[in-house]
Amino acid sequence: MSVRAKFLTAPCFSVCSTFFGNVIELVEMGRENHRIASGGAATRILLPAAWLLVLMTALLNGFRLSLHSDMLFQADLFQDLFDLGGAWSHWRFTPAPAYVPDTALNALAYFLLAKPGDRILLVTILQILILAGSAIFLARQIMPDVSKVGIALLLIVLSLTNLVAVDHGWFYHIHNNVHVPTTIFGLLCLGAFLRFIDRGGVVWLLGLGLGVVVAVLSGSLFILAFVVPMSLVGLMTAALAGRDARTRNRVILATLMVLGAFAVAKGLEGYVTYNDPLLGRASISRVRMIASLNKFLDSFELLYRSADALVWIFLGSMAAALLYSAAALPGIVQFRRETGARTEGLSSLWIGMVECDGRLAIAWAFLLASGGVLVTGSIISGGYADEFGLRYLMLPGALVFLLALVVHDRWCAGRQTRSRWSGYAAGLCLVGLGATGAAMATTRIMAPDFSFSHLRDYGVVPILGLQGDNRLYEWQIAACLDDLGGKHKLRTGISDYWHARGVQYQTRSIDRMIAVQPDLRPFFWMSTVGPLIRQQHYGTHINFVITARDSAAAGSIPFLADNIEAQLPSGYERHRCEQAAFDVFYYSGSELHDFMMKRRVPQTKLETGLWGESAVALVAADLPGIVGHVQGDARTVQGGDGQGGVLTFGPYANLSPGKYVACVDYQSSTGGSGGSGVGSWDFVGVVDGPQTFFQAPLKTGRQSACSGEVSVLKGAKNVEVRTFFNGLGDLSVSGIALKRIDSK
Repeated sequence: MSVRAKFLTAPCFSVCSTFFGNVIELVEMGRENHRIASGGAATRILLPAAWLLVLMTALLNGFRLSLHSDMLFQADLFQDLFDLGGAWSHWRFTPAPAYVPDTALNALAYFLLAKPGDRILLVTILQILILAGSAIFLARQIMPDVSKVGIALLLIVLSLTNLVAVDHGWFYHIHNNVHVPTTIFGLLCLGAFLRFIDRGGVVWLLGLGLGVVVAVLSGSLFILAFVVPMSLVGLMTAALAGRDARTRNRVILATLMVLGAFAVAKGLEGYVTYNDPLLGRASISRVRMIASLNKFLDSFELLYRSADALVWIFLGSMAAALLYSAAALPGIVQFRRETGARTEGLSSLWIGMVECDGRLAIAWAFLLASGGVLVTGSIISGGYADEFGLRYLMLPGALVFLLALVVHDRWCAGRQTRSRWSGYAAGLCLVGLGATGAAMATTRIMAPDFSFSHLRDYGVVPILGLQGDNRLYEWQIAACLDDLGGKHKLRTGISDYWHARGVQYQTRSIDRMIAVQPDLRPFFWMSTVGPLIRQQHYGTHINFVITARDSAAAGSIPFLADNIEAQLPSGYERHRCEQAAFDVFYYSGSELHDFMMKRRVPQTKLETGLWGESAVALVAADLPGIVGHVQGDARTVQGGDGQGGVLTFGPYANLSPGKYVACVDYQSSTGGSGGSGVGSWDFVGVVDGPQTFFQAPLKTGRQSACSGEVSVLKGAKNVEVRTFFNGLGDLSVSGIALKRIDSK
């Protein structure tokens, strides 16, 4: 059976074929169906040993455990949902939430294991095993009769990747991030795509669509890694499929399924992710592109700076795999005059003078498209936000190894001598990697201060790069809080993002911690607003602050004691932690709690789009103005103070799509002659450009004014409630309010 396709690079392949004649011949000779028999003890042992090596190297990720705020996010999520009665709609995730399989596996692990470190390691191992299964699935779709030695080689490469991931932050498994789910779903969906266009079947078509929906909901990286490149490859293949109508129709159906599933996922996004993590983020700009490009280049600097022998072996192997499979391209795409009847099937793809191995050709085209779209799209969209950006190329990297191993397995097909030597090489690699993994484990276990209990409870804290200093001192801070908790009642505390959740999980002397920014506004990122809007349910009472005494201890966020002290209300006791360079500001009363709820929490609400059916009120003294002056909580202006102008403006809020009401509280004892007003107010924002939602006059003597229901269909940014004084009489604005009157 044959299917027809044509590639634009045909002339190049034609020239290259003259230089790789022997490779072509060998690849062609391997086209017959084969499977290495299980005869021989070495062959029977190789595949189970490779699986054992994958498991062993996956376990080594336990030495990378670092129980900081990012790593403890899933533990905090499920404790809130399952134990504290929290709500999913109160959580804000990252733009790459990795719902499947990461979040789903963490939910399972929460019921199976008590310790967060144990759960993280279990999820890491399960994801690596799922990744292995996904790679084997795709390999079997490209080459249905792939041998046991070929699968073993694939697992050995994954084991090498596991070893590299243990010590290097630019490529890792043990973290809730989207590059692993993107790779898993990319391999599975590519396999389903090939299976459907080769053999048909509604189940495979629906499976492809479901995979795309789940993967897009789990992270937008999948759009660049799979949706866009797969659509391009599918459209190209369909356009060049010649007279083979059945295959062309299948390719068109599969491509439409990818695009349709993407549209469905975007439609469901608002019902799965309630609080938009990108709300208020600047749109695509030249500045963001340049910053993203610089971060991408920094990732290569980090790679070179941190490279050791294992990294160079990994990179050398990837380069060799790319060259090896590229050398076989003339055998994948050949050029000859078509004669005779056409047959159907992906094993022999014909278009005019071009004959292809359809599965390998489509996979190779996808590899090239995915790599190009990923790099270009991530730079243009500003996706490279840190120097660990090489992890986003995990799917193309996996395909480089997989395609090389498939080509190699074809080369060995039916040739016992080559197969035997390939098996010997695989066994040698297996033993070498096993010895390397054992040595890595031994050096860590034999360290003087190593203990499994300490690793399990605290992690080794190898924080690098954006996470700040190498040690965040969570357990020392927790010990300090335990000492202080013996003298005072510590309830809800606040600190910077990198310390808040980590400290919370190391002490039982407090109720909980809330992450805040250096200006004390709550940091609504990978966290819940439940304790702030359901204070009675959670028993929230903020009465202490953890701060660093110097920048070295603070890490990447300058949450320094002297700076924080200048912002705090009076009435605190300052306690010095002797175990680490941190201080604790403790309040016996409600001064800190009242300050946070009145002056800081409203600002975060406005930044993050107003949570469902929530309202926020700001005192006028916290708003900027051009005329008048602050008097208590109000901004006041008299006609004799000068000309009229803007009394208050701001707060430059972000509103997610919904229905809102804006209000202003003011008073005026005198105005212009004849009872005329003293000014006006409006409710404005930016929705594809400046827009006025509501406008009305301010009357003499009136105490409060509200807009009608305002629908913000597309969301808005830089939202303001402004008051204007006309220069006649007096005007005092005590505050403004915004209320969302609908919920998802």
